[in-house]
Amino acid sequence: MAPILEFQREILEQFLEEDCLTVGFKGLNLENILIEFLKCYASSSSLVLVINASQKEEKFIISRLKQEVE
Repeated sequence: MAPILEFQREILEQFLEEDCLTVGFKGLNLENILIEFLKCYASSSSLVLVINASQKEEKFIISRLKQEVE
């Protein structure tokens, strides 16, 4: 898996510094940021909502997170 790019790392750091609502759009490859964010909060004591994801996007996210665990 390719490491995240510098601008993606900066966005992720901003997300982690404070509570936020994020609205993304195509073209920034935000999937990598989302996966890294979910990995940071992947625990039984945290809740992260991914709203308005299609079934295809949901399957993609789940498969990427499973790859990270293996």
